[in-house]
Order: sequence, then C-alpha cells, then structure tokens
Amino acid sequence: MSSLLTRAVIAPGVVLTIISLAFVGTGLAGRNPLFRSPVVNMSEAAALRDRATVASLIEHGDDPYEARPIAAGRFFRWAVTLTPLEAAIAANRPEVIDLLLWRMDGADPATRDHASCLARRVGDRDVIRVIESYRDGAAEPDCTGTVVPW
Repeated sequence: MSSLLTRAVIAPGVVLTIISLAFVGTGLAGRNPLFRSPVVNMSEAAALRDRATVASLIEHGDDPYEARPIAAGRFFRWAVTLTPLEAAIAANRPEVIDLLLWRMDGADPATRDHASCLARRVGDRDVIRVIESYRDGAAEPDCTGTVVPW
C-alpha cells in the first residue's frame, strides 16, 4: 500500500517535470510553445493592421513598393496580390498608410497619385486625409481608369 501511495504522490510531479522540459526545449529551439506566430509578408501585415510587423520588415530590408500575395482567408476571401500601401487602403488603416508613406519618404508622385485615386474609390475620409497630407498640395490626380485591385 505504501508503494502505491508513493507512486500516486510522485506521478504528478514527474508528469509536470516532463511537460516543463518540453516547454523549455521548444523555447530553446526558438519556438513559442504556447502559440504559433504565422509568417506574414508586408502586404499581409498591412492588411491585417500590424504596424509593428510592417515597420520590422522595412527595417530588415523588405521593399515597401513590391506587390506581394495575400493568401485567401487572411484578409479577403480570395487570394490577391497587392502592394502594402494598396493593402492598407483596402483595410481602411490610415495609421498603417501613414507609416508606409513616412518610411517611403512620401513615396514617388505616381505612387501617391495611385494611392490617392484608390482612397477616393474606397471613400474613407481618414485614409484620404493621410494620403493627401503627403501630396503636399500637388494637383488633383487623374483617376480615370483607376481600378480597385481587390
């Protein structure tokens, strides 16, 4: 009876030790044992409203002008390829747009005009206001033929 009682007392401690070692091992391997962080590209991060990831990716050398695929189900029901700026406009995220334009040194005039036209098509006032603040009083862009890519 004494050995059965000893086993009953020791078993939970052994199980907890094994679980703790598994957590420590996965942590040392560079993985978080509690949740998995999905890998996203800059366009996906912009669509998902993740300013920190957008800033980190730019800091690590990703090109904010490059169009990247956004996987189906991440933001849209279907897969689409957008620039981070287009993705932020689609998500109506003026704070992400501001970060992108600031890190792109205001972007080139063609990019600003394209963004302005997309914002006008989407119609979010805050998005339009942020983009227009980077246009520095430039003439109204010609939005004829601008197609919303999402």
